[in-house]
Amino acid sequence: APPAASPPRPNPPRPKPAADLATDEPRSVKKSRPKLTIEKKAPETAVLGRPMVYEILVRNTGAVAARGVTVEDVVPAGIRIDGSKPQAQLDGRRLTWRLGTLEPGAEQTIAIRVTPQTEGTLGGVATLHFESQGEKGSKTGPRLQVNVDAPRKAIIGQPVLISFKIRNVGGIDASSVLIHNVLPAGLRHAQGDDLEYEIGDLAAGAAREVQLQLTAAQAGQAISRAVITADGAVSEETVVQLDVVGPALSVSRTGPKKLSPGKKGRYTNTVVNPTSVDLRSVTLVETVPPGFEFLDATDGGAYDAARRSVTWSLGGLQPRESKSVSVSLNSIGRGSQVSVVRATDEAGASGESLGTTHIVGVPALSVEVRDLPGAVDVDEEVRVPIRVFNRGTDFAGNVRVTIEAPATLELVTITGPTKYQRGATGAARGRTEVRFDAIKTVDVKKFAEFELVFKGRVPGAGRLRVQAACDQTPEPIQRDDDITVVAAE
Repeated sequence: APPAASPPRPNPPRPKPAADLATDEPRSVKKSRPKLTIEKKAPETAVLGRPMVYEILVRNTGAVAARGVTVEDVVPAGIRIDGSKPQAQLDGRRLTWRLGTLEPGAEQTIAIRVTPQTEGTLGGVATLHFESQGEKGSKTGPRLQVNVDAPRKAIIGQPVLISFKIRNVGGIDASSVLIHNVLPAGLRHAQGDDLEYEIGDLAAGAAREVQLQLTAAQAGQAISRAVITADGAVSEETVVQLDVVGPALSVSRTGPKKLSPGKKGRYTNTVVNPTSVDLRSVTLVETVPPGFEFLDATDGGAYDAARRSVTWSLGGLQPRESKSVSVSLNSIGRGSQVSVVRATDEAGASGESLGTTHIVGVPALSVEVRDLPGAVDVDEEVRVPIRVFNRGTDFAGNVRVTIEAPATLELVTITGPTKYQRGATGAARGRTEVRFDAIKTVDVKKFAEFELVFKGRVPGAGRLRVQAACDQTPEPIQRDDDITVVAAE
C-alpha cells in the first residue's frame, strides 16, 4: 500500500485567491542562491459580469539574480480572460509570463483583468520557475516528477480513483511537498472542490504515492488540474481528463399493444434507479404520438398540448428504487403509434423506452332500404333511397355496390356517388342490374347514399336485391326485399 499522506483539507473560501508563498531555497543548500516569493492578491468579492483585476507579485529577496523567471497561472472555467499587463502567452486557460532576469531586491507585478461569468471561486496557485545565476545545467536542486494514473471514463455516482506518484529526481531532498488539486464540477469530494495534500519531505530519489478517492458527479468532460509544489520554488503541474457519463436509468412501459379506433388505453411507465447511488430530481417525459389524444395522467403528470408531451417530476430515487406513473390515451388514428418515454436526472443520468400500439379496426357494412312499399300498381312510380352504412371501427376501402331490380319493375332514374353501368341479368326473367364504380372510402359511422325511381311494369311478385363489398371484406353482404306489382282495377 502507498505510504499515507495527510487527508485533504479544503482551502479557505474564495474568490480571493490564496496568498500561497513558495520560497526557492531548500534547507539543505549551503551556497548563495536567489530567493523568490510569489503572491496572488484579489478583491474579497466579485460581481458577475463586472470586470475585476487581480495581481501576482514576484520578489527576489535573495542575494543573487534569478534568470529565466517564468510565471504561470491557470484561470478557472467560468472566468473570462480580458487581458494582462505585461501581456501573457495564452494557451487554453493557462497564462504564461516570461519575465527574464530578476535582480536581487527587485520585484515584478503582473495585473490580470478578468470577468466572472458564473458563480464560484477564483482558486488556483500561480507557479514560478527560474534559474539562479551560474547554475544552468546544475542537478544539485530538488526536482519533482509526477505520474498520474486515472480512468478515462467514469459513470455518475461511481467512485473515481486518481493516483499521484511523485518522485524527487533531483540531487537534494525536497521539503514541504504539497499537492494542490482544484476539482471540476464533474468530480466531487467530501471536503469540497479545492483540496490540498501535505506530503512533507521527499528525499532525493525517493517516491511517494497518494490516492485521491473522488465521486463522478456530473455528466460531461471533467478536467482536473493538480499543482505539486515544494520549497525552493519547485513546481510541477499535471492535468487529468476524463469523460463522465450518466448511468442508464431503466425505463419500461406496459399497456395495450393493440387498440380499435376510438378506444381508451391506459399505460404505465416505470423508472428504476439501477445504480448504487441516490439520484435527484428525476423527470419523466412521454411524447404522445399523433394517433392518440391525451385524456388524463396520474401523479401530477402535466400535459403540454403544443409539444404533445406529458411530464412527471418524480423527485429522488434511491438505489434500486422504482416509481410508476400512468397515462390514459384515446385512439383517434390508424396504424402503428410509437410513444417515446424518457427519464433524466439533474446530473445527466438518462434512460428511454419506446412503446408501440397498433390501432387496427375492421369495417362492417350494412344496407338500408328505405320507403320501399310491399306492393305498387302498374304504372305507379316509387322512389327508393338506399344507404350503404359502415358501422365498423375502420374505414371501408373501394366499396362496390350492385342493385338488381325484378322484371316486374321498370327502372326510371338512378343517382349515386359514382358512375354506373346498367345491364340485364337473368335473361329469362328480364332482371335489370346496376353496377356502381367503386367508392374509394366510406369512413367509420358514415354512409354512401343512392336513390332509384321505379315504375310498376307488369303484375307479379318480384325481389329487389342490393349487394355491397369492400377490400377488407371481399365477400359481399346482400339484402333482399320483396315487392309485388298489382294490376289496376
